[in-house]
Amino acid sequence: MPNRYSGVYGGSADVFDGRPVPPGGCHGQVMRRLDKSGEALRRSLKDEAIVPWKPLSDIEGEAARAVASDRRYQRAERRWRACMKRSGHRYAAPADAEGDSRWARSVSITDEEPEQPVTRAEIKVAVADEKCRDEVNLPGISLALHVAYQKKAIKADAAKLGQVKKLLHIQLKNSSAILRAES
Repeated sequence: MPNRYSGVYGGSADVFDGRPVPPGGCHGQVMRRLDKSGEALRRSLKDEAIVPWKPLSDIEGEAARAVASDRRYQRAERRWRACMKRSGHRYAAPADAEGDSRWARSVSITDEEPEQPVTRAEIKVAVADEKCRDEVNLPGISLALHVAYQKKAIKADAAKLGQVKKLLHIQLKNSSAILRAES
């Protein structure tokens, strides 16, 4: 979002182009419309920023941290590191191979910085990385641990997730009504 609109979006501006900005900005106004009849539920969640992905993202973040500190994953990562070393590449973790600054320019998300061609070195590391991941079953171990930790977090937060689900259903109903009224 361009900086000139951020105050209007978040509500830190009182006026924009001579027009008053609603309390909480455009985002606040939209959330009030979407939460209509669900305001008490939102207050009970004590979270003004509930969006569909946030609670799930929080659970995934907790699971990812738990996986990273799990001795089974750490053991697989050590075996991956040894495999990469045998292949002539020294990386502390798979994320380091993926995020190697030498290939940062081969991926671009903007038109301002067009992608550069993939280099032979990048291909060589990617092939070794994939071979080593498969050799030590890093994807399988990671997935199994993620599932286990996610299930644990979902069970621990079941009540809150139920409230979030109710709020999202209210928002879906209200957004459908808004769209019907405006079409």
